[in-house]
Amino acid sequence: MSSKIIEVLIAQPIPNAPAGLQSDIITAWVQADAMLDDVTFKVEDPFDDKLDVYRLSMDLGQVIEVLEHATEHEGGFTKYRQLMRQGSASINSVTIKIELTVQAAPENTIAYYHAAAVALQQLYLSLNLAVPGSCQMVDAKYPGDESVSFDPPVLEASPFIDAYLNNIDSQWPSLNRLNVADVWNWLKALKTSETETAILPVNKVLFGLLELGQSQAGLTNKDALLVCRLLELLTNTTEVINQSQISARILLILGHVSKDGDAIPELYRLKQAHAAGTRPFHRQVFKIHDFEEELLRHLCVHNSPVEEGLVIILAIVQKLCSSNGVGFDFDETVSMVSR
Repeated sequence: MSSKIIEVLIAQPIPNAPAGLQSDIITAWVQADAMLDDVTFKVEDPFDDKLDVYRLSMDLGQVIEVLEHATEHEGGFTKYRQLMRQGSASINSVTIKIELTVQAAPENTIAYYHAAAVALQQLYLSLNLAVPGSCQMVDAKYPGDESVSFDPPVLEASPFIDAYLNNIDSQWPSLNRLNVADVWNWLKALKTSETETAILPVNKVLFGLLELGQSQAGLTNKDALLVCRLLELLTNTTEVINQSQISARILLILGHVSKDGDAIPELYRLKQAHAAGTRPFHRQVFKIHDFEEELLRHLCVHNSPVEEGLVIILAIVQKLCSSNGVGFDFDETVSMVSR
């Protein structure tokens, strides 16, 4: 047996989440920490067409410590994020320890770092599907001389926070709180960590969520293209794209939607305008950090169709996870009308 411990230093682990979400976020991290203790973890080898089987443990204690400290002693996540940015916080960074154990040591160190990066992505997906907006890994790096050639994934919680804030207004569809272990095991059943190139539609959607998380500008108008594609994958409408059919199938999956809650027409108008080049392009001057909830909701209004689309995606994926499903089949029936 061969083991390796890889440390990941994260300068900003605290998402800019509203107060009503913060206790659920801490609960999700506690669940993840308890679950990730000597679990089987399979990753495709980056060099050979074979599967590497690891025993994986992750120590998330420092993240939990700083989240609890922020809520109990510093007035919440937003205020503590400001202290961390100013360098005046009592805890200015956290370390996640990843232990990987394998039967035979890989020939190349890259395999260990590849497995660690995939494990971090699985953690990010598990937490943000369980409690949207609960996990981010910003300004992350591997400390030490050996790891100078490697970078960990840098993933934002802001797309999920934006979607959550939008959902406060629309109230549809409802986003649930799932158990992190249930989400992790669902991803394991889908073989998401074993997949380098997604073939299964639901894995394509999960990889798309990772791509949205890589944007440091949060959700933007150009993300309408990706969000629409993910909705098409979930509703089996990738071959013949029909907005009415997509809306109807979302209705079948998620139930009744009010007129104001149907984001599909506006989302596709945004997609078409962006693809055709008729959408105005706005200057991206700076990134906004650590504003209070009301101001964040106001500033995010111009991206509301994209956020509403992401809320629908999250609600559908949560439903699949809760039912241990991989997708939906839509049957068409016909009956004759007699005179």
